[in-house]
Amino acid sequence: MKLFSIFLLLFSLASFAQINGDHIVETHFRINGKDTNHVMAGKPTTIEVWYTHKDTGEVYKDFKLMHGKIMHMVLIKDDMSVFKHIHPYHDPVTGIFQITLNLPLSDPDNFHTAEALTKGGMYMLMADVEIQDVGMRMGHKMLHAMGENPVNTILMDEVNPDGSITKFFTENGKDYKINLFMEQTAGCSGSLVEFRVSLFEKDENENYIPAQALEDWLTQGAHAVWVSDGLMHGMHHMHFAHMHSALPVDDTEFVFGFHDNKIMKSGLQRAWFQIKENGKVLTIPFTFDYQALPSAQCR
Repeated sequence: MKLFSIFLLLFSLASFAQINGDHIVETHFRINGKDTNHVMAGKPTTIEVWYTHKDTGEVYKDFKLMHGKIMHMVLIKDDMSVFKHIHPYHDPVTGIFQITLNLPLSDPDNFHTAEALTKGGMYMLMADVEIQDVGMRMGHKMLHAMGENPVNTILMDEVNPDGSITKFFTENGKDYKINLFMEQTAGCSGSLVEFRVSLFEKDENENYIPAQALEDWLTQGAHAVWVSDGLMHGMHHMHFAHMHSALPVDDTEFVFGFHDNKIMKSGLQRAWFQIKENGKVLTIPFTFDYQALPSAQCR
C-alpha cells in the first residue's frame, strides 16, 4: 500500500502540472450555437467545445484517449445536488466536440445525458481532454439554467464510530450497502488523501455479501469526482478532483487517491463514486467534512 501511495502521489503531481502548466491553449464553448451562459432547464441543449492555440488561433484536432474516451465532461450544480458525467463526441475534421443534453442516447456510456439539465440554477461545466503533443487540459464554463430551482440543503452523511460512512440504497431491483473510509497522510507539499470504498449486495438470505458482478467501466475499476462546497467561487482555482481505482483483487476495497496541494477547501464536501456492477453503472454520492492537513516539515 505504501508503494502504491508513493506512486499515486508522484502521478497526481505530474497530472496536475500537465493540466495547469500549459497556458498556450484556449478553450471555447458554444451553447445552442451561441456564445452564451443561459440555457432552459429541461430543453434540449447542444454544447460544443473546441481548443485553439493562444497565439496562432489554430484549432487542435488530435487528441489521446483517456480512460476509453477522448473527452470526459462533468456537470455539477452549485448546491452539489446534481452531478452528471458525460462524453461528447469528437469531429476530427473540425476538431469540435459536441453533445446534446436532455435527449436520450443509445450510447450506454452516456446514460446521464437524458436528464442532464432538468432543474434551474447555476452549474459548472468542466471538460477534460489530452491534446496530442500538448498534454492534459481542463476547460470550464458556468451555465445559468432558467426554470424552477428547488431549494436543496445538502446534509453531511452520518459517520460511524470508526470514522467511516455506510449507506444503503436500491438500484436496478437490487439492494446494496456501500462503505466509505477516508484517510489523510501529510506530506512535504500537501497531503495524500485516500478513499477506500467497499460495495456489497443483499443475497437471498438477506445478508450483505461483496458485490458479485463488478466490472471495469471506461478502462478503470471505478471513477470518482470530489468537490468542495464553493466550487463555483474559484474560477481560476477549482476545488475539484477526478480519481480512479482498479477493481478489488484480494479484498472488497476500491482505493482512490488524490494529492491535495491546497486544491480542496476545508469544510463541506461531496464525492460521487461510479462503479459498474451487473452491467449497470451505479453513481453513489457521499457528503462529508474535510479538514486539510498542514504540510509536514521536511528537510
